Amino acid sequence: MKSHPLKVGAIVQCTASDLYASRNPDDYCIAIAQQSKLFDEILLAVPDTPDSQVFQTITNTWGVGLVMGSEFNVAERLYQAARDHQIDIIVRLLLRRFYLDIALVSEMLELLSHENADYIRLPLDFNYELGADVFT
Repeated sequence: MKSHPLKVGAIVQCTASDLYASRNPDDYCIAIAQQSKLFDEILLAVPDTPDSQVFQTITNTWGVGLVMGSEFNVAERLYQAARDHQIDIIVRLLLRRFYLDIALVSEMLELLSHENADYIRLPLDFNYELGADVFT
């Protein structure tokens, strides 16, 4: 559970090619992020391309937000999502990471708040697939 006053957003970086045949949120990071209750908002940040139109229906079904932005500049797309939704702390996730270690992400959020840091980095020898990028 969240214990700090800042707005925390899970911003899921993805493209249409990240979708499996399944549209079940359990097959992606969406279900675990929703169940965690760590996030004030969950957004998909996708490139504004014709292929991304598939996300219009998916986000409604999954109950998450959608931000369409720069096709080639992922950082700009993430910043746009955070700015447009007034998110203070970004937790950047990748769509296919259904095995996300939510306890680790929670600890990273707590450390960021406790240390009043701008970002939290995992050790270089850590399996980054289990975590997230956490930053202000």
